[in-house]
Amino acid sequence: MFNFEQTQICKQPQNNRTQHGCVMDFYRFNLNNSSEIEHLGGVPLPDDDAATAFGKQVIQDLKRGHEPCAGGTMLITDGERTVARIPFES
Repeated sequence: MFNFEQTQICKQPQNNRTQHGCVMDFYRFNLNNSSEIEHLGGVPLPDDDAATAFGKQVIQDLKRGHEPCAGGTMLITDGERTVARIPFES
């Protein structure tokens, strides 16, 4: 299981508020392969671009940790909305 706290791209706040008090969206990250879906968790991030960058960093961290991920994709969602699908080969 991957721990988001190990990923260095984002130092998330303790709540969903930025330093200026704005509420951030809460993005969820799931690993999908042909046989199962693994729910990695979620983090508050400022926008879709930050969520996509975070997802790409998680994939790189998984590859460095030799986690099995070939042929899968990372699905990033904000509520019911799909933000990105990132193939592990990216």
